[in-house]
Amino acid sequence: MGDFNYKNIDWSRETTPENLESSTDKFLECVKENYLIQHVQGYTRHRQGNEPSTLDLVLSKDEDTVKKNLRIDAPLGKSDHVTIFYNVEIVIDKDNTTKNKYCFYRGNYESMSLEISNIDSENNMDELNTVDAWAYFVDKIKSSMGRYIPVTKSRRGRRHRKAWMNVETINTLKRKRKTCEIYKRNKTSANWETYRLARNRATSSLRSASIQYKSKIAKEFKTDSKSFWKFIKSRTNTKTGVPDLELESGVIETEDEGKSKELNNFFASVFTKEDLNIIPTPTAVNLQPELLEIQVTTEEVFKKLSKLDASKSPDQMGYILKF
Repeated sequence: MGDFNYKNIDWSRETTPENLESSTDKFLECVKENYLIQHVQGYTRHRQGNEPSTLDLVLSKDEDTVKKNLRIDAPLGKSDHVTIFYNVEIVIDKDNTTKNKYCFYRGNYESMSLEISNIDSENNMDELNTVDAWAYFVDKIKSSMGRYIPVTKSRRGRRHRKAWMNVETINTLKRKRKTCEIYKRNKTSANWETYRLARNRATSSLRSASIQYKSKIAKEFKTDSKSFWKFIKSRTNTKTGVPDLELESGVIETEDEGKSKELNNFFASVFTKEDLNIIPTPTAVNLQPELLEIQVTTEEVFKKLSKLDASKSPDQMGYILKF
């Protein structure tokens, strides 16, 4: 897809009035020789006083690749080129499964904290060993999160509109598209002026909403740093995380644990393999005094927990700090 700027081609007949040596004719012959299909059948450039033309093209090798619902809509900003919307059919293994997520911002953390504070009174954890006490504590946290934090379903690949898009901005964009359609059906000076005003108003509204949103994030950075870093992440093109790995057997590894093991095996393979039959005897080290007992007080644990940032995301086990 792109602006090829060949206005003298009749794509309904695939012909051009220009001579055989012209770049327009050579481009058309190139499209035919490579068996490409051009899907745009309407005008893509409109300007008052100029004849409309088809400059923006969508080319594909297969007629069914681009779906039949290709749509020509209003231009972006003050451009005289229209926007083109279409769906491309690509055969992929799409995961349509939904995933349950906690709505942490809607949690009832006062009731949750009160319930967790009574854990020791329900069961004397001093009588349990470390493993059993931790398992009991984790079970209580999970059940408490299920009661006091709402759950929502999210679908992978779901599109979201820009965070700074408000109702006023959306309405101005709808007005712009509507006036553009009217002008395309009836190209009069009055309709062009109506569309021009709607286009400028939409552009101004978009810029104003974006600036206000960015200013709000900057002012509230100290109290709401998550919104700031969320905005920074949305403006970057880099992707974090390890993608799915294809093993030597041809199996695709999607789980984090499996990826970690596979990468660990790969990195370990470059190290020199030592002869295990010849192992040097280590020098004896006299460790004095021996560490036979570790003392951990409640005050020390509370001091460490108090320094944690409650606004941070949950850990890998899904436990939050806010309560």
